Amino acid sequence: DIAKEYGLEFIDLNMRCDEIGFDPARDYRDPWHCNASGAMKTTTFLGDFLKSRYELPDRRRDSSYNYWNEQLKEYRDQYKY
Repeated sequence: DIAKEYGLEFIDLNMRCDEIGFDPARDYRDPWHCNASGAMKTTTFLGDFLKSRYELPDRRRDSSYNYWNEQLKEYRDQYKY
């Protein structure tokens, strides 16, 4: 209702599990939070969703954003992604 009131698109990820490849039995760490696998699936979906609708700059090679790549490497090393 709030999204409608402000003219925003609401994305109910619970209704897109098949599209995302999200398996609630495997991709939740508890009833309310995604584990690493679930987080990667949902953020990949959201990134693709945003790129398909908006002209967003790619900052991966921008040296001002190197810390993003460093944090991604740490995350992938920790969770083996």
